[in-house]
Amino acid sequence: MDSPRDNPAFHTISVPDEWSWTASGAISFVPVTLSGMTLGYLWAAAREESAGFVPAESAGAEGRNAAIAWVGRLREAKAAGDLPLTALHRWAGEPEDQVCGTVQTQAQSELPALTALDELARRD
Repeated sequence: MDSPRDNPAFHTISVPDEWSWTASGAISFVPVTLSGMTLGYLWAAAREESAGFVPAESAGAEGRNAAIAWVGRLREAKAAGDLPLTALHRWAGEPEDQVCGTVQTQAQSELPALTALDELARRD
């Protein structure tokens, strides 16, 4: 017979508020770089409460680690009352972070759907 020590039960106490990680319409996005390498893309939906980070496949583990760190940053932006599109510029001009990189807001672009950004990240 399993004891509670062998099979612990975990209960979620609270989860930080966050935007949806999916979008059904157009998105705006900015590249995020680290030492000149594209880590991925920070995106926000134009007409929805959605934002996220898509790691560039070419960035490998560094891109995936950045994606995890960006979840925290986006939760921070939402908690501060930012709108998703505002979050694209929240870290503009900040020194390069060794995990999150730096946001290239001068290169902001739009795409008709999040799936197009996923494809861009796979090719990048």
